[in-house]
This record gives sequence, C-alpha cells and structure tokens, in this order.
Amino acid sequence: MSSKKGKESEKGMIRGGQVKKGETYCPECDGRIIIKAPRLGQKLTCNDCRTRLQVINLNPLELDWVA
Repeated sequence: MSSKKGKESEKGMIRGGQVKKGETYCPECDGRIIIKAPRLGQKLTCNDCRTRLQVINLNPLELDWVA
C-alpha cells in the first residue's frame, strides 16, 4: 500500500497543511460557511451574522471566535 502526502476527508484533500475546500458552520448563528482554500489561523467574517471568526483546525474544518 503506497502512502499519500495528504488525507482524504469529506471536507476536501489536505496537502501541506492546507485543505482545498472546506464547508463548516458559524459557531454564533449556524450559518453555512464555505472556504475555498482554508488556512490554519485564517480570519474571516460570517456573511450571515458578521461575527469575526478564525480557522482553528483543518481536519475537520473548525472555526472559533476571534479573541
């Protein structure tokens, strides 16, 4: 069995610490958030409730409020 550089998941393919595409939900309003190329530490704003969020985990894709 050959090893792969990344792992496959429902959220996308991880390669070099980056997910190609991710889908998750806002922890504030449960609005759906799609990030094309999420990066660990990336900051973004929820389009539904305007809460500032940060990517805290890539697999599974997880967001938390910006401190």
